[in-house]
Amino acid sequence: KILEFSDTRVSQAEGCLSIPGIMTEISRPARIKVEWMGLTAGRYVQVFDGFAAACIQHEMDHLDGVVTFDRLSAAARDKAMTDYEVLQ
Repeated sequence: KILEFSDTRVSQAEGCLSIPGIMTEISRPARIKVEWMGLTAGRYVQVFDGFAAACIQHEMDHLDGVVTFDRLSAAARDKAMTDYEVLQ
């Protein structure tokens, strides 16, 4: 679970295996604090930033049923969807 999000945001290109061949510019909090349970029931809490923070947020989105297209403005989503359809 993500416990905290920084106020500072960063935008970077993200790809997704759910939408192969498409890279979209996504804005996310630059730093997050995450809590998880290990395989032996240990509790872990750690702060992540940079690429690791973006990856964790991306995967947490999937657990919530969100893909990168859902994070785009309507115009950017339409363009990305068109680009994706061309690739298919």
